[in-house]
Amino acid sequence: MIGTPGWMGAAACKGCDTNRWFPERGEPTDDVKAICRACPVIAECLEYALTTPERAGVWGGTSEKERHRIRRQRQRARRAGRPNAANPDEAQRLHRNGWPTERIAAELGASQRTIQRHVKDGAA
Repeated sequence: MIGTPGWMGAAACKGCDTNRWFPERGEPTDDVKAICRACPVIAECLEYALTTPERAGVWGGTSEKERHRIRRQRQRARRAGRPNAANPDEAQRLHRNGWPTERIAAELGASQRTIQRHVKDGAA
């Protein structure tokens, strides 16, 4: 497909009914989010949805509302001069969504130790 990012070819949802990723408001998304959690390109998918006009559907294991929250957090962090890694809420949210520590660290540009600390602090 022309204009399709290369990572989409490795997505766990490739070949699935795309309607499942675009539920009506209020419909459950746990089943598709479970597929996302096992996807090798979940980070690329999430970043795509955060940096393009794509608003609807489940992308990178997140809902429209969750992505809106991430955008706001990133915007606040940029204004404060902090990188995303300084935001423990983002690390905790990704961990709750089933992301392994090393993947969160790579996505947020932080050390695994920092992410482990954020996750531990969130569980306390």
